[in-house]
Amino acid sequence: MSRSHSAVLVAFALGAVLALPVVAQQAKPVPAAVQGTPVADSPVPGSEEWQRQYGETTRPAPESRDNSTEVAVTDKLNAEVAARNEAAARAEADIIASNDAAYENWQAETARIAAENARIAAENAAAEDRYRRDMASYEQSVVACERAGGRNCRVNKP
Repeated sequence: MSRSHSAVLVAFALGAVLALPVVAQQAKPVPAAVQGTPVADSPVPGSEEWQRQYGETTRPAPESRDNSTEVAVTDKLNAEVAARNEAAARAEADIIASNDAAYENWQAETARIAAENARIAAENAAAEDRYRRDMASYEQSVVACERAGGRNCRVNKP
């Protein structure tokens, strides 16, 4: 290979390498968002046609296909379930009433205890006030006795 061919090949390779970032940075077309438009033939979910297509039928079976023994057993079982449900509802109502009564008793007892505590606190405050007054009177008597020379002083301690 001649020197000019080698220079051309090197220049071409260098140009290709330098052009790669430019090519990579070019914006790629973003595909359009797929619209969720329903097909005109699609039934509305929940409609009768939709239920028919998906096997969701709610029509009762013809009476001729009913088995009277099966219907009787089913009715008996349904009655037993309904009775158990009613008994459970009554038991729950009884429990709720019992809890409500216990809560009311607790609130009444709490109020009674709070009132008793307030009464005791008031009695204690009154006793402390009496003690402070008595101690102040005693200290004044002691000071007066000491000023008088401390003879024949009869000071009663509170």
